[in-house]
Amino acid sequence: MAAKYDFKTSPDIQGEKEQPTLYPQIVVSGTKNLKDLAKDIARRSTVHEGTVVGLLCDLESIIANYLADGYNVKLGELGTFSATLTCRKVTDKSEWICQRTTDNGSFSS
Repeated sequence: MAAKYDFKTSPDIQGEKEQPTLYPQIVVSGTKNLKDLAKDIARRSTVHEGTVVGLLCDLESIIANYLADGYNVKLGELGTFSATLTCRKVTDKSEWICQRTTDNGSFSS
């Protein structure tokens, strides 16, 4: 099944365009979860669904560990996972009240 898309209007922040600019956006059909993936993989292979669930849980855990250690994780053509940070803006490093890395790269509170 091919993904469906719709066109959305891009806001004209500067108010200079006579016609709105359009951009395509995927129409989401829903969300598939780990169990859905495991069932589909099991149907296409000789591996049992429970084995696939175990493998995917291990994969999730290992990727999380790699990200926590500061690595990006590339999974073939699926894409690359990378960690990001979100926090409030500060004017001085001493104002940052959360875990931060030390000079050797380990975390401290």
